[in-house]
Amino acid sequence: MRTCNFVLSSNDLQKLVPLLAYTEKTTGGFYEPHLAALSTKLSMCRETGPVDVPADVVTMNSHMRLYDLMRRRVSDCALVYPCQEKSSLIQGSVLTPLGANLLGVRAGDAVRFRVDGKLMQVQVQELLFQPEAAGRFDL
Repeated sequence: MRTCNFVLSSNDLQKLVPLLAYTEKTTGGFYEPHLAALSTKLSMCRETGPVDVPADVVTMNSHMRLYDLMRRRVSDCALVYPCQEKSSLIQGSVLTPLGANLLGVRAGDAVRFRVDGKLMQVQVQELLFQPEAAGRFDL
């Protein structure tokens, strides 16, 4: 039974659960804390149909404006699958500490995570694009 306050679309879950299972299998387990946390998030989330996802929830392929609370900088970012990462764009794979923490949060929420031992904290200022809100259920 899913009992978390995170809402994720059934479309995202259908892709993320096998991706995470594959990642766990190929690495011999979740040695990275953010991957274990992502696995828990997926198993505990409230699953909903794509049309019922609130427009302020970060889903896969969402584009958002982030505010780095430590560095006091604003940047735009897209949450993508590992195979979609392109070095020319600011994108975060869902399998990175940032991406794993952003999935399922709402605009206005802040997340804390570690990268190379350094504590980071960013706030989702606004969603610039969310596939479900735009009717793009193919992404």
